[in-house]
Amino acid sequence: MRRVGDNRNPVRDKFGPGRHGFGPGDPQTGHPATTPGYEWFDALQEEVAAVIEAAGIALDPSKNNQLSQAILKLLSNPAFSGPVRFSNGSAAAPSLTFSGDEGTGIFHPLNGLLSIACNGLEIVKATPSGMELMLSPICPTAAPGTNNLSIANTVYVNIAIAAAISAIVGGAPNGLNTLQKLAASLNNDPSYAATVNTALNNIIGAVPANMNSLQKLAASLNNDPNYAATVNAALSNIIGAVPVSLNSLQKLASAVGNDPNHAVAVNNALAGKANVNGNNSVPFNVANASLADHAVALGQFFGVFAQNGYRKLPDGTMIQWGITPIITGGNYLDISYPIAFSSTVYSIVVTPYINTNNTISLNVYGTSASQFRITNNVVAAAPCSGSWIAIGK
Repeated sequence: MRRVGDNRNPVRDKFGPGRHGFGPGDPQTGHPATTPGYEWFDALQEEVAAVIEAAGIALDPSKNNQLSQAILKLLSNPAFSGPVRFSNGSAAAPSLTFSGDEGTGIFHPLNGLLSIACNGLEIVKATPSGMELMLSPICPTAAPGTNNLSIANTVYVNIAIAAAISAIVGGAPNGLNTLQKLAASLNNDPSYAATVNTALNNIIGAVPANMNSLQKLAASLNNDPNYAATVNAALSNIIGAVPVSLNSLQKLASAVGNDPNHAVAVNNALAGKANVNGNNSVPFNVANASLADHAVALGQFFGVFAQNGYRKLPDGTMIQWGITPIITGGNYLDISYPIAFSSTVYSIVVTPYINTNNTISLNVYGTSASQFRITNNVVAAAPCSGSWIAIGK
């Protein structure tokens, strides 16, 4: 076989360096189309005829399928033997694949290995020691109780295990439905039976001889099958009209705080209380009041008693008072309270603090919870101090 010649106006290097091809030419530029030439047709004729004749088929100008018949005949000939070799390939590009699905097929990763890929992923690997599944296999779930060579998937196995466990557990209560819970109920004692026997022997050993059997115990209870009811009836007669909340020793003990010295504790507590009739000779303490109907401790009234002082009441109200320095006419002073109010100043009242009959006009207004301003309004007024009182919280 030969390619189109250089003298036939080929498209040069169309299929790679030195591999020219045919072209349609370009009438606008005057470039002629490629012509095959007799030599190319001769080569094509001989290539095709050689295959047909090699299959032992005589050329027949009336048939157009002799080439395909020759190829099929050559492939079916026993003399046509030997391996068909492919490149090794990979999961992304298998050696033997399918048109339009190049990521699915067979490839050869290493000597002695054969793998199957699906969508570019290796899913099965054949090795000399057996088949290796690269992904989790999926198979139908067999019916419960199936017993043959079918593959069991995890769904079937989990159902079978759950059924087996259910058969073992049976009607056991929830607290005893596992071996771990059973062991815990026996204190994880592998010799539990022996332990119980030893404990019973120890109990019986300390019991008086006249009560060391069920028969003797029954006799001691007057052989009364309703002994507990008999005792309860007797106790009920004793208890009588006692309230339910106090009808047992346990409830009585709880009522007195389980204190074996309850009487002493009560007497000591009463000793520090005030006499309801009033007794000035017995001092007692009062906690700080927090509600309207509480007694008030004297310590909740506190303050500073001076020319500038304050008094704080139990509910947080404060009364503050004082005398300012001298304020000349037309000027003002900022006066700090002896102690800052915590939130609000309700009222401030100021009067001149002088011993004359001069007309003085003092104005006052609060500037904050910690101070206020006082003004001597009349410019010609005599200097004077102000006596003030403020109420707030």
